[in-house]
Amino acid sequence: MMIFSTSRQLIARKAFLWYIFTMSLLFLSLVLVVLINLPVPMRAFVHSHIHNAKKTDYFTVLPLISFIICILLFFVYGFTWSILFATVITFFIGISNVERFYRFCSHLNRAPFSVGFIAVSIIQTILLLGFFVVLCVFCPSFVNTKVSKTVAFSGSNVLGYEPKGMSLSTTDAKLTIYEGAHNDFGFSKNKDKNKKKITAKNEASENMTSDGALADDNMTQSDELSDEAEKSLPAVLFISDIFTDTSDSIGTLSYLAEKGYQVYAFSFYDRKLSYFNNWKDFYVIFKSFMRYENMTNPDNFDEKYDIISRFNYDKYKSCMEIMTEMGVEKFFILADGFCISPANQIMTENPDKVLEVYNINHDNKIEGYVDGHGNLSATRPLEWTLLGYKMNRRWDDAKRIAFYADKKFKLSTSEEK
Repeated sequence: MMIFSTSRQLIARKAFLWYIFTMSLLFLSLVLVVLINLPVPMRAFVHSHIHNAKKTDYFTVLPLISFIICILLFFVYGFTWSILFATVITFFIGISNVERFYRFCSHLNRAPFSVGFIAVSIIQTILLLGFFVVLCVFCPSFVNTKVSKTVAFSGSNVLGYEPKGMSLSTTDAKLTIYEGAHNDFGFSKNKDKNKKKITAKNEASENMTSDGALADDNMTQSDELSDEAEKSLPAVLFISDIFTDTSDSIGTLSYLAEKGYQVYAFSFYDRKLSYFNNWKDFYVIFKSFMRYENMTNPDNFDEKYDIISRFNYDKYKSCMEIMTEMGVEKFFILADGFCISPANQIMTENPDKVLEVYNINHDNKIEGYVDGHGNLSATRPLEWTLLGYKMNRRWDDAKRIAFYADKKFKLSTSEEK
């Protein structure tokens, strides 16, 4: 038994390490950019590299590689300040090495380092090391997640959405279903279970039946019924507001899934909200400018409230159609920011499908929470700090939201019964 227990712990640790790697991919990518760039300015201080002037300067290629990584990060993660800083530093290093890059491409010997170049290299080294410190200080927080299913869809709001399967068509929507992942990373859950079993057996031993059978059979049946009750809980629908992506609410969704729900989180890539009517509407940078707009000019959203509400309402309608086709007849809705009004309208129009809506930061006031921003303080702490908001990187808001939402959902279910 000890061998099997040890193997389970090793599997849990490996799963935890893999989770840390996948969840911190942006952080690791930016660290990689720093590591790739760092030899470029530091080569000016290496004795062998300074005096061996006939050797080709291969280091001039590194800024180009880093710049390509930064551009790819922009398209994958959208605009973030950390990616912007990495891009600016990389561009600065690349520009200062243009001449040397040309000599490398022309197969010429490298030129000796001038005093000015050495001074610039010192500045670049300080910037890279300083940026690395910033990355470590503002590293995103981690929360354990368990995704039971991910489905990519192609289609549109008008024609409907169909699972794309293995086809090469564009991904216009994506569904991620979260289940309870137990945020102890597999280390303390077994201990808690064993403790409960020991306590139950001690209580049962005091109530032996006449034929010597332990009363913990009733306890086992009760646990099974409890598990079945959790499995029978309806699904929860969530779409992110205009300020964030679904991944920026991963803590709230994970903690709510731990309550026993299957959380259906939808992302739509074919929808474009033309808010600024200029270059700021470009999808890579749009949400970052929307967050800045919310901080500086929140009253401006009143003018386009109807447009935003209709935008989110159409997404809810598409979600309902997809979930109905998947066999999900009844569900709750977790609504945030400008999604609250459309979500309540959907519930009014479809009382047979939508059981209840939990309105984040409206049904229960959460101090310091910014409507529509999800768990941005934990997923993008650097930008959160630059926006001037109060830091909260321990997922406290996510836990509170999950607790209040679960309480309201279960209360509505008990009232129906």
